[in-house]
Amino acid sequence: MIINREAVIEKLKDLKQKGYVVPSEDMIATNEDIKKIKDVARINTRVLNLIEKNIEPGIAATDLNTIAHDFIVYQGATSKLLGFQNPLTNKKYDKSISVSINSELFFGLVGSDKVLKNGDIVNICVPIGHNEYSSVISRMFIVGN
Repeated sequence: MIINREAVIEKLKDLKQKGYVVPSEDMIATNEDIKKIKDVARINTRVLNLIEKNIEPGIAATDLNTIAHDFIVYQGATSKLLGFQNPLTNKKYDKSISVSINSELFFGLVGSDKVLKNGDIVNICVPIGHNEYSSVISRMFIVGN
């Protein structure tokens, strides 16, 4: 879908004259902005599709991280999680994805001791950046049967 930015801006001016609170012009995405947003989201979706093909009982969370990280880098993107400093612990996150198993909270740490078992419910979150934009997407998986 191609957006006529000028038409949107004119519509916002009209709404503002009628008393509505509207965003400033610099908040209106250009067609190039929208293309970049779609590109980063597309890469992110592909990361989770790749994880889906590899998730199975017996795989370690660190292996899933390696698969995801290598693909992110191959796509020319960067992990927004890798190197992120937790404000509560002051520790830097050393992985590109988070893996939360069963009752773990969101942004579960990826450790070598995390091996997926049949029946686990796993949430994987992948925050990435590409061409000045970021995308954070997660998907829930049921491991095995």
